Amino acid sequence: MWFVAVVMLDHGAVHAAPLDAPRAEDAIHAGVRRMATWPAESEQRDSRALTCRGDYEMMTAQSAVECFAAEEVA
Repeated sequence: MWFVAVVMLDHGAVHAAPLDAPRAEDAIHAGVRRMATWPAESEQRDSRALTCRGDYEMMTAQSAVECFAAEEVA
């Protein structure tokens, strides 16, 4: 079974859901929505967070993982 994980950079938590489960995409969007509640100072610290937040409604599971992975490397 394949898993997808979204790493929440504010607390380092990892949210994982099976890709074949109907709730996998919901778990990703819930994580991205949580990211959208970051305080304003986080926006100033890392402008890339704006890209992930701005696009979360349009994200697929793969694009969400790529977006968060890019932020983790930065």
